[in-house]
Amino acid sequence: DSIKPSPEAPPNPPSVDPRKPPLLPDGEQSFARNIEFDGRRFAITFPSSCFWEVNNDGRLELRGDPEAPAEPWFLEESGGILIGISHFGVVFRYDPATNDFSSKQMENRAPGGNGIMFIEALSPDCVIGCNYSQQNLWKIDPNTGEIVESPSMIARISGEPMCAIAHEGKAYLGIYVSSLISLYDPDVPFEFGDNPKELIELGEKYQQTRPRDTATDGERIFISSDSAYGRLGGALAVIDPKTNAIEVHHQLIPDQNLPTLAYDPESKLLWGGTDRWGQMRSHPPSKESSLIYAFDPETEKIFHQLTPWPGADVTNVVGVLPGGVLVVSGSGEIAMIDTHSSEILFQGPVGFSIPTRIRTGADGEAYCLSDGYLCRWDPKSNRLNPIIQTQGCGFFTEAGPGNWVFADSTTVYRTVLP
Repeated sequence: DSIKPSPEAPPNPPSVDPRKPPLLPDGEQSFARNIEFDGRRFAITFPSSCFWEVNNDGRLELRGDPEAPAEPWFLEESGGILIGISHFGVVFRYDPATNDFSSKQMENRAPGGNGIMFIEALSPDCVIGCNYSQQNLWKIDPNTGEIVESPSMIARISGEPMCAIAHEGKAYLGIYVSSLISLYDPDVPFEFGDNPKELIELGEKYQQTRPRDTATDGERIFISSDSAYGRLGGALAVIDPKTNAIEVHHQLIPDQNLPTLAYDPESKLLWGGTDRWGQMRSHPPSKESSLIYAFDPETEKIFHQLTPWPGADVTNVVGVLPGGVLVVSGSGEIAMIDTHSSEILFQGPVGFSIPTRIRTGADGEAYCLSDGYLCRWDPKSNRLNPIIQTQGCGFFTEAGPGNWVFADSTTVYRTVLP
């Protein structure tokens, strides 16, 4: 006798979940987290971070609001209790048996937190800044040391503010990862969606990701940005602070990102540098060299293009000296350019570390950080005169006449110059 296979068993009927999928409430974009426990369904929605129970018909019943909008969450069950923990340390506890909900903000300061990204003075009693990869914002009174930080996320995206500029006591922020431009009022409490208030996103429409630098001519705000990953071509956003209308010049310099800006009141031109690679070198260059350009805000045209270092990947604007002398850097050297004629006055190596930025002080003098010092740059003698030691500091801003504020990666300092 041969072995015969048994007849195939009839297939099991597919299981059908009679419950309807959850319905998003008005104003919500997605479900950030969900969990099932004891036959019941629960979910956190984005951007409100509200905690809901999902009924079988898909309707949501609010079970609690931890008041931490736009944050990423962990959600899990422990001992019959549902626990939520947010990116910024908000914790909530929900008891499904009693429907009791409670939440608390855990202490969110650390002496060695993520590095400071920038500082910018908005007024004599307000300097703002933020930390890397921790989408927050804080303000410091440099005279008293009082600090106020955002209790949670300040935008609907992940990432951190990259740059800021002051105008009439408020700040225009450039925020990574979708190149958001937002407006912050330090006289109003932090509130998600309202302060800072989003003005525009350059990510989806213009394929931008990282705001890089800011400048102003007193009437307009300029914010430059890098392309999205895997693309080429940055953008320059021009903002009218009276109306907050924004004009975006995408591909201002074709296939080049726009890392640095400086406005020159002598030539009335906005000067900028370029980077010929895609964001974080995610796309190879299509152009032979980075360059320096001058943008006329009135005609919205490129007035000059210069290539001090042919073949250089990045050419940066450092700042403008009184009298109309532009300082730029590239290939480990600096060049000094007459902003009226675009003539290169000097180009070559120098005996000091190249500053990342030149700021004009309230006294009309040019200041920069170099070799661990705050220096005053004398354009007549073309000398850097060290004033005070600032070892380790990479950021500086002037809150009021002679009231200078500095920051290294973790700490903010102040000094008053005589």
